[in-house]
Amino acid sequence: MTVLLLMGAVIALGIWAWWIKESLNDLEKKIHVFHETSSQTPSNVSQQKIRQDNHQALLQYLCKSYGNHSTSNFSDNPRCILCPESWLLHEHKCYWISQEKQTWNKSRHDCTAKVSKLAVIKEKEELDFLQHITDGAQLLWLGLIADPSTKEWSWVEGSPLNNTLLQVTGDAQANSCGMLKGNKIISEACSAVTKWICETEALLV
Repeated sequence: MTVLLLMGAVIALGIWAWWIKESLNDLEKKIHVFHETSSQTPSNVSQQKIRQDNHQALLQYLCKSYGNHSTSNFSDNPRCILCPESWLLHEHKCYWISQEKQTWNKSRHDCTAKVSKLAVIKEKEELDFLQHITDGAQLLWLGLIADPSTKEWSWVEGSPLNNTLLQVTGDAQANSCGMLKGNKIISEACSAVTKWICETEALLV
């Protein structure tokens, strides 16, 4: 009798174990089907929509800091022009004015380290903007230097100075660099120290 009871208990345990295994297998299949369903197009489209909304919100937040410099309506093709932090935007350029004073060469190296260059002025609107942000009173190094052999003024990227736009006060010597003061250029020894202006292209996003 005891043997029969034990055999019955073993059989019952076996059936119970089989039922548990089948239930787990069924659960695994349901989870797998759920994952496959979640990766279908409707879910992907929803996630993509969320990413697009987040991107648009980020653009609106960033561009808001620069006022009305967006190049189009956000509902169409959102684009705006951005500058690095503490740089000033004008047209498609960003400008940074130093607080310390350095020689022309050290000023140029500092701009290079900032992935920029000493400011180059070729348009009256640009000159007006720089006069406005500096109150027209400061002496500031520009990317202007006299050629040692010809004594002619040229910008750091190689283009000549437009004497109609900017008048130079002082002679161009072998070691002369250009400082901006108001709407004029002051010829000064490159070893002199003053503040400087860096410029770089703005980022269109």
